[in-house]
Amino acid sequence: MSATVPVPKPHTIAIRPDGRQAYVASQEPGHFALVVIDMATRSVVTEIPLDKPPRDLEFGHDGKALYLTLAGVPAVQVLDPATNQWSAPVPTGVSPHIAQHFAGMASGVVVVQGPGEVMLFDPATRAAVRSIGVGKQPHWLDLSADGKKLWVSNEGSNDVSVVDLAGGPVHTVAVGNAPRKVAVQRVAAAEAAHAGSSNHVTIRNFAFEPAQITVKAGQRVSWQNDDGAPHGLVFKDGSTGIDLLLPGKAFARVFDKPGVYDYVCSVHPYMTARVTVVGSQPGS
Repeated sequence: MSATVPVPKPHTIAIRPDGRQAYVASQEPGHFALVVIDMATRSVVTEIPLDKPPRDLEFGHDGKALYLTLAGVPAVQVLDPATNQWSAPVPTGVSPHIAQHFAGMASGVVVVQGPGEVMLFDPATRAAVRSIGVGKQPHWLDLSADGKKLWVSNEGSNDVSVVDLAGGPVHTVAVGNAPRKVAVQRVAAAEAAHAGSSNHVTIRNFAFEPAQITVKAGQRVSWQNDDGAPHGLVFKDGSTGIDLLLPGKAFARVFDKPGVYDYVCSVHPYMTARVTVVGSQPGS
């Protein structure tokens, strides 16, 4: 643990894509708020008061909008994080829960629990585009690796809906009781290009993928930043890394000596990973 920041009754958290600030939903009775934390100093910058208890909050992929849902409000609230001012909301049905604008999608998406649907909306006009029925009391959603499907967990019907964004049929997968969260493990295009090579690490969704790799001494390891935010590599033993790796850029180094090389992101130290280097086999 690197630091602790006190927040009254924290519920959910969203980190700006540039990694500089975190927004925390505080559900303290009588003092509902968004608490903004500076990630570098680990201190509270400001609090944005709310009239209702905050539910989920998510940054859009480009960091230009923060989407927030409030208990009892049939709309998604939209905050401009550059000014911390509210923009026009996105009207929905009863009880919206999670709203997001994924990279590569023209529309934003929001799970609406009352009618049991996923609603697509225009991020610019805030108008509804279309609604797609899913299971009962949908709670969470994520986008497939190819960007063609949404996976939606339905807490009230004990299943997961697979939504074809091209308009195909919705498929249902039965799971255990009351599923809430769902997350998709994505494989970046750059990682796919290196299929068959265990020496490539993709940085995506604020994570190193894979988080642990094993190579032979003398082999080269490369990192590709396929995220929308800058990252970097700091090795705990002080060996060669890179302070800033901008989106789309790559870094590589050769590991000459066997050992365990733990590293973190220079911008987001909660991102951790490891390279294990073993001795070369005889004759190699």
